[in-house]
Amino acid sequence: VDYYSRVNYYPSKEEILAFKVEYKKLLKQEFSKLSVLEMCVNYLNIPRKFYYKVRDFMEHRIGT
Repeated sequence: VDYYSRVNYYPSKEEILAFKVEYKKLLKQEFSKLSVLEMCVNYLNIPRKFYYKVRDFMEHRIGT
């Protein structure tokens, strides 16, 4: 604990700005727009998702 309390690291303005740019780039890579195939799969899963939501609601309200 003493070691960590002695460590003083304060990033410079340039490091903060560089991190912001890098973070935006990584977000864009990870959460890009969906492909046509992915959108179709999501659309076709709507009834299944609805069924599970209704089933879970009924189990919670009525019990098993």
